Amino acid sequence: MVCRPMGALAMVASVILAMGIYASTVNEFYLTSRNFSGIFAIVATLAVVACAQQVLMLVGGIDLSVGPLMGLIVVIESFLLVPTASPTEQLCGWALIIVVALSVGLLNWVLVDPIGLHPWSQR
Repeated sequence: MVCRPMGALAMVASVILAMGIYASTVNEFYLTSRNFSGIFAIVATLAVVACAQQVLMLVGGIDLSVGPLMGLIVVIESFLLVPTASPTEQLCGWALIIVVALSVGLLNWVLVDPIGLHPWSQR
């Protein structure tokens, strides 16, 4: 007998497998090494973010700004980190990305620690 958490995992795995089979029948390039390398690059980025979120959740917190911050970083990258940019423009793009990420982190810290704003009720 499958316990409840494993049953849910089996359902999600079967849906993902069915979607993969369907995608491979519709698109002949789906099961190529180029597509897998692109998918693995995306999964690696999301896995790093998920690990960081997991650490935060283990201490009883949650950070809802991670998704929007990732979107903002992608927008900044799409304008500044292009192949036609000079090395100086590339360096400025990376510096801006780091400044934006640190600024959001600082804002989150100010809201949570000194001000005492928490995403959950403390009753």
